[in-house]
Amino acid sequence: MRRTKEQVSAEEERYEDTIRSVQNSVEQIALSLQEEKRNLDIAIKAVEVAIENHERFKNLSREGLADSLDVTQSLTELVEARTSLVTTRYGYMSLYAQIRHVLGTIPLDESVYSSMNWLSAIDLSSNQEVKNQ
Repeated sequence: MRRTKEQVSAEEERYEDTIRSVQNSVEQIALSLQEEKRNLDIAIKAVEVAIENHERFKNLSREGLADSLDVTQSLTELVEARTSLVTTRYGYMSLYAQIRHVLGTIPLDESVYSSMNWLSAIDLSSNQEVKNQ
């Protein structure tokens, strides 16, 4: 099987195009992942603030300084903050899965997924209190 110089050149060109495509994908996803991590940090802080705010209004209500509407509104804000946190965490994890896919590092052995250890490279536990709330 003799390949002509043109065939070899075309194969090398396709190979280089593939490398550039993967590099571009990794760069784009990495930038998006950094942005989503910042969004995740903001969402965690928003939940912390909403928890404090709700606790404050519950205490004020017990003392007669706030009405039930204030407590309900602060609870609504807390639920919205937690919903935003879940959505943001999903976006972060989705991008993480994309970058692992592009890099070809997604574990194929199903037994790996029986625990959360395969996600050990991600540190989402920066705020244990919010995680447990």
